[in-house]
Amino acid sequence: MSQKIGIDCKLYIKAGARSGAGLPVTPTLAAFVKDVTLTLETDEADTTTRANNGWKASEPTLKSASISFEQLWRENDTVFGILKDAFFNKSVISVAALTGAIDEAGSEGLVADMKVTKFTRKEPLNEAVSVDVEIKPATSDYAPEWVVVD
Repeated sequence: MSQKIGIDCKLYIKAGARSGAGLPVTPTLAAFVKDVTLTLETDEADTTTRANNGWKASEPTLKSASISFEQLWRENDTVFGILKDAFFNKSVISVAALTGAIDEAGSEGLVADMKVTKFTRKEPLNEAVSVDVEIKPATSDYAPEWVVVD
């Protein structure tokens, strides 16, 4: 298996919640994003007992996820508009963060209904204006899920 390179990964976004489990229907490729980070973590319960011979033990409990990335400030870009509207209106977006194209067999990643929790504009002197974005799962009829494209 060859090494996966970040530029080959794809982030898809659509305004509104998913209408069913699995991949969102007709999402838009986020073409003007950089440095996407998908963070998956769990809380943990302390399950240490005397039987552990002085070692702490834990069990994973609730999962959490976030996706952070830099989006170029492009007023005419569909994804930029969806993200900006979702932040200011506190509305749900459906997201697929995949290792390849949405129709590429073997692509895998997180799919979830999410909300924009960070939308920070950056204006560096020597670079394009951009926005640091963070999105996190929202209350939804469909739980976040890990999908593998057939």
